[in-house]
Amino acid sequence: MHDGQLLSVTDSVWMLTVDPVSLNVTGKQKWNDSGIQDKFSIPAAGSAHPEWNKKYSETIDFVGNENPLTGATDIVIYGMSDVHKDSRKKYGATAPMKSTPYMHSFGITNNYTILPRMPVKFSLPLSKGKSMSESFSDLPLPEPSEDNAFWLVPLDGGDVIKKFLPVDEKLYSSRFAYSHRSAQKRCPGSCPEKRRRDIS
Repeated sequence: MHDGQLLSVTDSVWMLTVDPVSLNVTGKQKWNDSGIQDKFSIPAAGSAHPEWNKKYSETIDFVGNENPLTGATDIVIYGMSDVHKDSRKKYGATAPMKSTPYMHSFGITNNYTILPRMPVKFSLPLSKGKSMSESFSDLPLPEPSEDNAFWLVPLDGGDVIKKFLPVDEKLYSSRFAYSHRSAQKRCPGSCPEKRRRDIS
């Protein structure tokens, strides 16, 4: 609940407002804030799972602002609360990534936001008729790099900490489906042949 309404979120920078009684969509959530979304950038990334932080008593989420000229994306961590219901509060340093990431969810502690940077680049399909799967492309990993790493963003400020993973342990978020008939675990889509570090 936020300001008397439910917020519907997905892997997007936009949130819809929903009436808690009728469950009717009432509009798009609008914020009167600064320092969260740059008007010269393209809002290109968000999380489907905002997280509650006990220390600050706020719901924490992030937004990715893509530079339309370079493709580089700044990840901004923010908090939502009825204490400042019309605006979002920025937490910690901006995390600059070389391309737009896909981060369906993220981790949080009292002091850090943990961003799982997968070796995947996300870009919206520009042509009609293209599927969402065509929005993803693999990033090359000749050596351990920030494109396959956990990014730790201190909520109270300080430098972003990057924990690189080995090249043969690609960080992917996967969802497994169970077959009712065989009760076997099935991986939707294609599963990489190499070892993968599953963050589900």
